Amino acid sequence: MLTAKTAATLDHAAGGRFTLGLGTANSVMNSRFGLAPFAPLPMIEEYVAVVRAVLAGDTTGFTGQVYSTGPVPLDAPPIRSALPIYLAALGPRMQELAGRIADGVILNLMSPDQAGQAVATVRAAADAAGRDPSSMEILCVVHVCLCDDAAAAAAAARAVVPRYVLHPAVPALFGEDAGVDLRAARELTLAGDRAGAAREVPQQVADGFVAHGDAATCAAHVAQYRAVGVDLPVLFPMPVGGHWQYDEVISSFAAEAG
Repeated sequence: MLTAKTAATLDHAAGGRFTLGLGTANSVMNSRFGLAPFAPLPMIEEYVAVVRAVLAGDTTGFTGQVYSTGPVPLDAPPIRSALPIYLAALGPRMQELAGRIADGVILNLMSPDQAGQAVATVRAAADAAGRDPSSMEILCVVHVCLCDDAAAAAAAARAVVPRYVLHPAVPALFGEDAGVDLRAARELTLAGDRAGAAREVPQQVADGFVAHGDAATCAAHVAQYRAVGVDLPVLFPMPVGGHWQYDEVISSFAAEAG
């Protein structure tokens, strides 16, 4: 309910340009914050329903298996009762749910091929639910290590992997299910040695989801996401040699866009 009220306030402040993104995080991080385990699909489906009920001014509230609420008055009518809600989705079941109930989906940690499979899953689920598949906006976060030194950029890309190697979705996304060995990288990450963990990361793992190299090489990698149906690649600049690349990525891709 607080999320719905906050979204309405932000949409007012942004002149009707706000989009609400929701996700379930992951079991590793949730446990660190003291959250009890929960079934993510029913939780997020009802969470979206509660937010929409509040924004629509539903006078009956919401009653579900996870959440139950009374009517929630807003401080002011929302600019858009149908404010767009996007779901973060790594696995196919969450992607299917997003296609069925959300206005858009946010992908992450995926190679262009994996993103293409996710696009097909989302749009097929939307079609099966009687929705226009093209109405779903599909975003994909693309990590970027921008550097003219190819070797330094490749090393920086490997250093991105330990940031995520403890995520429960990693075996499927990073190829462990197909035989890629990330045990050493995971053990060193748990021990607090991210630099050592990066040295144990197979280069092909980083190559899959990190655009790295000079501006033209990074742009070519990002273009692959558009080619498989991603509507909006979201660039996530990462550090190279200890320097975060925000300004460089923005200026370089602005130049690429003409």
